[in-house]
Amino acid sequence: MFTQYFHFGNYSRDKEILKDIQQLSKHIPEGSILSTSQDLCTDWALIAYLSRFGYLSLDCSNEHKFLLLDRNSNKNISDKFKLLDLKLSRFKVYQIEEEVK
Repeated sequence: MFTQYFHFGNYSRDKEILKDIQQLSKHIPEGSILSTSQDLCTDWALIAYLSRFGYLSLDCSNEHKFLLLDRNSNKNISDKFKLLDLKLSRFKVYQIEEEVK
């Protein structure tokens, strides 16, 4: 019990994820929904942190403007997505390239 109290509010075990979410929230508008893989869609800690700190949501069934994948993912990405250079530790993020008018 003492150990739990001592670690309350300490996010050290998820430090990389939290740093990545901090970066994401600087570049992706609040309230955005990010497409993702089935694996990340069931990562409950990630979902909670994205919602709490970045006001972001994940969707593994539909295509959205942004795509969040694990850094080591080998998923084939459509040519319409461009990798964003956000210097993330655990993830990589793509954005649909908008047509130039």
